[in-house]
Amino acid sequence: MKKINFNYTCWALAFTLFALFILVFSYLYPYGADEYFYQFRCPDLIAAVKEYFFSYTNHNPRIGLLVNNIIISNGKRLFLILNPLIQLFLVLSLIRLINGKWVDFSCLKDFPLFVLLAAMSVFLVAQPDNTLFWIGGACNYSWSFLPFIWLLIFLRHIYENGQTPNLKIWQSVLLFIGAFILGMSNENNSIAAFMLILAFMLYCFRKRIKICPSLAIIFLGVLIGLVLLFAAPGSYKRAAYPLLSFFREASILEKITWHYPKIQDLAVSMFLIPPTALFFMLLELLSTRLKALRNNDFLYSAITFLTGMFLAAILAGAPILGNTRPFYSASAMWIISFVFLIKYFQGIYKFDLMRIFAWAAFIFAFFITPFFSIQYFYIYSQEKSRGKYIEKLRAKNPPTAYIPYLLPIDGPTNNLRIFYYDVLLSKEKEKLLGLNKIVILNKDDSQLNII
Repeated sequence: MKKINFNYTCWALAFTLFALFILVFSYLYPYGADEYFYQFRCPDLIAAVKEYFFSYTNHNPRIGLLVNNIIISNGKRLFLILNPLIQLFLVLSLIRLINGKWVDFSCLKDFPLFVLLAAMSVFLVAQPDNTLFWIGGACNYSWSFLPFIWLLIFLRHIYENGQTPNLKIWQSVLLFIGAFILGMSNENNSIAAFMLILAFMLYCFRKRIKICPSLAIIFLGVLIGLVLLFAAPGSYKRAAYPLLSFFREASILEKITWHYPKIQDLAVSMFLIPPTALFFMLLELLSTRLKALRNNDFLYSAITFLTGMFLAAILAGAPILGNTRPFYSASAMWIISFVFLIKYFQGIYKFDLMRIFAWAAFIFAFFITPFFSIQYFYIYSQEKSRGKYIEKLRAKNPPTAYIPYLLPIDGPTNNLRIFYYDVLLSKEKEKLLGLNKIVILNKDDSQLNII
């Protein structure tokens, strides 16, 4: 009994530390241009919904923007409550996908897997500052990745068990809503989800497996969401921006040439996990003469790796300006593939590789966190000081306000640094900050010219 209580205590402590980590960095990440804009446009729930429909027809149809608007209309406090819970549930969902079952909290068998996934889901995914701690990025990337993971869980269940239990009407409705959200999540997730379902249905037809109603509901929900996402006028209006003329006029070869270095940089920032996983998969396939594919863990590792490549490849058709946050789902899939591969080799060689990698991930996280956190405390203190200065300027209401630009300091790696979009970069900065005319200053008080 004492041992079981100790196990529960370990799990509770791990959950608390992870949630506190997400909470602290979400709190430290300051409001940027988008938050100021939507805070101004979305003072309440009705305004938040109206703003989303305006955005749907003008520049951004993703369903994550609606969630973003609703959260901002309620203040950052709601995000600080939800984000740690959702990020924790995301890690637990990854364990559910990899193990095929929920965690047994009465023992510590899955504890190394939790530690490994918790560390990798923070420090190895694409641009964690934007995809985990920034409100807009979390809603559009890490939060919207959750239904994608549950699609994979569902497909794995059907593949291994054949059928799903009959659903009640309310369960079918919830399933459809989740699938619809996945279809409207973002451009690469929705396409990849649709293609995965289609490929699985073709597999069922070939094997003469009856398509269960649940899968049909998911397919319909994703399809409707996908159609609404790509039929939205907003996406095409945004693509017509003068800023993106270079991308519209580029050839396919040029787009691929621009795209590949970003994937290469992301792979390096992930400590070469994607190419390492690919190397060992190919080596194992050659040494076993493809028999490794009969093992489910190896098969799932290969499928999730290829899904990650597909998610990344889709983005060659979208302009990516200076950041890698759209690669979040691809980076997450490569992490999943790598962990499946660890599980496969652990089963083959009867050696506890998961514990070794968990210790390595814990030690890495422990030592890099201080260097990772410095930039967050710095920009938080700078933004607070500037906020007080702006409040004094509002009280005085000068004809011209000279305001310093917030420039984050470097992080421990390029992927782990802060990519902050200052409100001063907005064309509506005077309206958003309640001032007459704003002149942006560099650190040395020289005027900063923003083109």
